[in-house]
Amino acid sequence: MRSPSAVILLLAGASAAWAKSSSGDHHWTPEVALRGVDPAKKTLYTAAEASDTFKCLDGSKSILFASVNDDYCDCPDGTDEPGTSACANGVFHCKNERHVGADIPSSRVNDGICDPECCDGSDEYLGIVKCPNTCMEVGAAHRKEVEAQRVLLAESEKIAKGYAEYAAQQSASRGGEIAKLERKLRDLNARVDELKELKKAAEDFAEREKGRGGAADCCPKIETCKALIEQHTEIVDKLDNRLEFLKEAAQQFENFAEESISEDDAAKKAFDLYSEYKALEEPDVEVTDPDAEDSEGDTCCAKLDSCRASLSRKRDEFSRGKERLNQLVAAYAALEAIRPEIGSADSAVKSVNRKYADYLQIFNKEEIAALPNAAEIDDEKSTNQPTEEECKDPLTKITRCLPGKAVESAKSLWSKVVTQVKKVTEGEDNTALAHDAGKAAAKLSKVESEISDVQGQLDEKKKLRDTDFGPAGVWEKIFKDCVSLDTSEYTYEVCLLDRASQKQKNGGHGPSLGSFQKWGRRDGKETAADKYKYMMYDHGERCWNGPERSVQVQVECGRETKLLSVVEMSKCEYDAKMTSPAACELAKKSAHSSSGKENVKDEL
Repeated sequence: MRSPSAVILLLAGASAAWAKSSSGDHHWTPEVALRGVDPAKKTLYTAAEASDTFKCLDGSKSILFASVNDDYCDCPDGTDEPGTSACANGVFHCKNERHVGADIPSSRVNDGICDPECCDGSDEYLGIVKCPNTCMEVGAAHRKEVEAQRVLLAESEKIAKGYAEYAAQQSASRGGEIAKLERKLRDLNARVDELKELKKAAEDFAEREKGRGGAADCCPKIETCKALIEQHTEIVDKLDNRLEFLKEAAQQFENFAEESISEDDAAKKAFDLYSEYKALEEPDVEVTDPDAEDSEGDTCCAKLDSCRASLSRKRDEFSRGKERLNQLVAAYAALEAIRPEIGSADSAVKSVNRKYADYLQIFNKEEIAALPNAAEIDDEKSTNQPTEEECKDPLTKITRCLPGKAVESAKSLWSKVVTQVKKVTEGEDNTALAHDAGKAAAKLSKVESEISDVQGQLDEKKKLRDTDFGPAGVWEKIFKDCVSLDTSEYTYEVCLLDRASQKQKNGGHGPSLGSFQKWGRRDGKETAADKYKYMMYDHGERCWNGPERSVQVQVECGRETKLLSVVEMSKCEYDAKMTSPAACELAKKSAHSSSGKENVKDEL
């Protein structure tokens, strides 16, 4: 505060300076009336000059134009004295050429102090003190700062644009994912209903099985059946070994030179036989027969039926393998009659001949053993006969109700049909489940657990879909990312659109400051334009004899997401400030499109 004596000296100096400026030719002029006037309001004063009457800008009264800037306050709003300190509420405008114009209270005009806002020194025009014009230096520094801010804003908006693109991609893919999960959920719920029916059918089947006899006939034959399967497997493996040996060079048939096939009958025959062999090749399809597996609840007769089915598949496997082997051997053997000049010129033919020679030497034309007789367990009459009620039940195995040799024919037909399947449908076989309550219950439990998982995924996707991630969804990219700020006593942490907390720096427990509730201010007085400039976290831990803790986070555009400050404005109510690229407005380019040159122009 200035001392009274200093004020008196300044007033005395100002009076002397004014007297000096008013002497001689330096009297009031229209130009003097425009001193301190903002260029934007200049026309209001020049119009008064023409009419010789000035109307106070608040409309309260009219005065002579010659009374403007006459160092006497006439207007209540102070607008008649912009260039003097006569009005306490007047406003003086510094032109600040080469920089940016500025307004100061007119009470600071000619007060003997160089105001930094008036870098041109125009506020001290009486010369009480000599204020240097520093606008060139100040303007250059200002423009440099403006350019730095422009670059920073451009970089931040570029990041924000990437955030918006990410949000758009997520939104598009999320819609498809939600539809897919909803379809899967419907299918799983339908499967649950189906499995409940199968479980009930399996329980009914188990009750019927209790009444079946034949255990004395079926049980002894189970071990015999298993032994037969082992013997069949050993023979089939030997056959497969031969077939795999020849298949190592079989691809060479396809590399025969065209001249060899067209000019030599043996080569053509071998190639044709190989082509027929290729037609016999089958995809590696693993088929699960409805009767293939036993469970603890099966009766001896049910287990024997299952074993018989496995044995039947082994027989079919042997039959198909032997047919393929014979066809491939015939293709190799046909080359024995090839003309020597062809055989020596075609490298593929030579490779095939060498392989066949090795085959004859290794296996020595040994015949493949026949499959052992399985008549002992194939006698269908040895198992108990089905009841009429069983055969009417659609869940009863069809082979159980067929007479005599029709059983074997049906099994053979089933096996041949299955081997033509190119792709086996995944999932439990309903027939098997309908005969085993334990498996049906386990499958039901598994599907119900899967429903719980899918429902959780669906709920999470829908929650994300319904979350307000701000304009263009820019906050989704950094959703739940956490930023923190250390103070002398606490570490504050804000997890975006999720939660906020206050932690003791010594590692002790810290209270929750609440979870994200809404965009906007605590008091709800935000406008539509600044709604997304505030995040409100509420319903944190309650203070002792106070409210629940809460924090209002004000966000500003910045190159990085960073927590700048946290202040407890009132008991347990905190205000925080942070920056983030997500807070940059994508639509506004004017803030960084200019190089700052518009601020360099001279003000009139």
